[in-house]
Amino acid sequence: IDTRRKGRVAGGVVASIVSQNVVDMFNAAKAAHGNLTLSSGVRSYEEQAKLYAQNCNSAGSCSPATAKPGNSQHEVGVALDIEYNGQTICYKQASAGCHNNTGMDWLSAHASSFGFYNLPAESWHWSVSGG
Repeated sequence: IDTRRKGRVAGGVVASIVSQNVVDMFNAAKAAHGNLTLSSGVRSYEEQAKLYAQNCNSAGSCSPATAKPGNSQHEVGVALDIEYNGQTICYKQASAGCHNNTGMDWLSAHASSFGFYNLPAESWHWSVSGG
């Protein structure tokens, strides 16, 4: 898969190989009942390193889960951090402080038909492999 070419979609940039799937998924969600947007698509190695340093301790324990630089699907543009109606996507659980989970419900039911799968440790993170 050539992920070097990039495409601009829904307020962000992703690998062109997935850009049409992202557009189609976001359009389908909007037609159903809400607006999905990217809070993060492509990240450079340097951006990933900064996030890793910010979220992880010296033992490699991270909160939230954060891929090591060079290992993130964001770096090749096949991972999406998604917002729904301007709010971070989150799971239905009291500790998450979620009040409206329509976006998560819709993605859980439909994202796989567009080739995207959720990383269980991060409700907002969807990628071509779920990683």
